[in-house]
Amino acid sequence: MTTAAMKTLKTFLSLVIATACLARVGASGSPAPAAYRLETSAFVFKQSDFPSATIPAPAAADAPAAVVVPSPGTVAFEGDTLALHGAEFSWSGGKPPRAFSPIGIPAIIAKAGEPAEIRSAATIQYLEKEADGSLRVRDIDRDSPEAPHCQLKVTVAALAVADGDLHVACDLDLTTLAGREKIPGVNLDVGRPLLAGFKDQLELTMRPGEWTAVRLQAVPDGDERLLLLMKVVAAAETEVGRADKIETVRDLTLFMTYYYRQPRPELVGEALRVLGRGELMNIGDRYGVGHLVRRGFLVGFFAEVFAANPSRLPAWREIIDHRVDDSMARDCLREALKLNHPGAALESKTGYLSDGVLWGAFLASGNPVYLRKLVDAVAQVKTTKWGKYDGRARVMMLLVYNGPYHPLIQQTLDRAREGATPLGRELIDDLLHKDITAVQQIVRDMTSDSSFPTGTDFISTNPTGIRLPEPNTVRDAFGYPLYGH
Repeated sequence: MTTAAMKTLKTFLSLVIATACLARVGASGSPAPAAYRLETSAFVFKQSDFPSATIPAPAAADAPAAVVVPSPGTVAFEGDTLALHGAEFSWSGGKPPRAFSPIGIPAIIAKAGEPAEIRSAATIQYLEKEADGSLRVRDIDRDSPEAPHCQLKVTVAALAVADGDLHVACDLDLTTLAGREKIPGVNLDVGRPLLAGFKDQLELTMRPGEWTAVRLQAVPDGDERLLLLMKVVAAAETEVGRADKIETVRDLTLFMTYYYRQPRPELVGEALRVLGRGELMNIGDRYGVGHLVRRGFLVGFFAEVFAANPSRLPAWREIIDHRVDDSMARDCLREALKLNHPGAALESKTGYLSDGVLWGAFLASGNPVYLRKLVDAVAQVKTTKWGKYDGRARVMMLLVYNGPYHPLIQQTLDRAREGATPLGRELIDDLLHKDITAVQQIVRDMTSDSSFPTGTDFISTNPTGIRLPEPNTVRDAFGYPLYGH
């Protein structure tokens, strides 16, 4: 190699090393986060409903259907204006336009520089008219390409050349319900689904902690548009968990709490073995109300995991039969095996407390239907006189404890306000705007139980989800000190 060539190579390597160091440390000199959380809020609308919509940003030359608006910025939809204020966004009318259809997309946790992916899909039914005039129910299975689905793959990395900016690569594949085919002689919208699809590969530069709006056009060219609001923040250590192995109860609870964001079925065998040791089941009173909720959670969680991975079931059954020593854990897992299709937790009559079943099924699948069923327990409340062990009290505390860590809770509460009873709307506002202590007092007043929730009862109100109840105290998915296991 010539002297000139060696000098060129040395210069190149120096640049590579400097860039890598900057990416790890950042321009401010502080270490870059080990992982990021991408929060999203998405809406589908028809361009024809907003012919004068004003989006003050040019489309990228290589992606003419994508328009990006960073903070601070505004997007006007006729009489409604979306304002991006950095860490917050707001609508001039207090909520999105009525013609907008919200799409629930779970937050994604991505290790710095590594891709993270989520996929959710829903089975959908419709009516079809037979030759004899009768109507027949048809299903479009969630695994069908014609089913509504959302697949999002994200990579986040710190930029070496900008002061704290992030490079966000996002591959989006979203298909949503845009309408229904008309059935002659039937006035209801129950015909075959009409779908709108959005596919794009986005390369964005984003400021951490600030909202960015992206407008996408349906493919092939159609009237539908997607408004995607995205914000990237540093993920807490407790949100990242241990992706490589599950050895302790702490690993297990973190694995379950955020499974829907990054499913790892290859680790389920390890999770079953740790669960089978009985340490988790021995926390608190094994025969108290809290454990009934916890057992319900395990049924709902593993029912969804088992149903989504039929090819892995033989190996998992072997572990359940021969490596799960705790009898209660084994009973829960065998009950979960009976619910052998996605969505079965909605129709199950397991004997376990339904709030635990629904919460577990949600965390395994990310299916917002489970979450909405939980929220409806509060939204449809008509009386403030609750019994001491009323399930609505547990749901209230579950939602307020976990809201900060699962943005879809806040979105679901917002949407439930419209059809809620007057008292239900008031309680939803309490959950959205009051802190844990205030909501706890409201629940105590309605149940006439001044001690709720304390001791092992805490498990029943927070069977999963990590919270920070006071400085320097992190609790695991079942309400116990995270680093105490």
